Amino acid sequence: AFVAVADDYNSIFYNPAGLARLKTWDFEILNLQLVLSAEARDLLSEVGDIKSSTDSIDLIENNSGENQYFAMGITPHFVMRNFGFAIGIESSASAIFHRDISVDIKAGAEVVVPIGMAMNFLDERLSVGINIKNRIVAFVDQTFSMDALDALGGSGENSLEDYIYSGKGIGADLGVLFTPTQTMEPT
Repeated sequence: AFVAVADDYNSIFYNPAGLARLKTWDFEILNLQLVLSAEARDLLSEVGDIKSSTDSIDLIENNSGENQYFAMGITPHFVMRNFGFAIGIESSASAIFHRDISVDIKAGAEVVVPIGMAMNFLDERLSVGINIKNRIVAFVDQTFSMDALDALGGSGENSLEDYIYSGKGIGADLGVLFTPTQTMEPT
């Protein structure tokens, strides 16, 4: 179990009880988030210096063991007191090069579509919320040799689809927020 206290649009994703504590409504269509690791920025700045295959191998060797990470997401949503819906779309990729000229690739995409509602009780000290989520996920988590990567681009026996894991499902979250009364101080 996890505890998540949210009183903004994030409550629709993490603790739907927070919908009951919203002070105003919030509507966003385009709120792009980008993440690029420092290692990935350094690697991208060095890619422009490649002039030969030896430079490519040197670049891989110099970055061996470094996690090259990139992610982007968007969460269009509409939330108001006691109700909300959203679409969360996130895509990320991570690559770690090894000196044996192989690369660990972890990449994927996820779509989450929650719709939720909440209510306050006990003079707004207790908030209870529920949401229903539809989730779709697809990802690759594989170590590839450079020959295997090269074969994926051509007419090799394996295609990229052979390495993709995917799934979809429907779930629900039940959220509770409780604010206790202040204790009395002795007089």
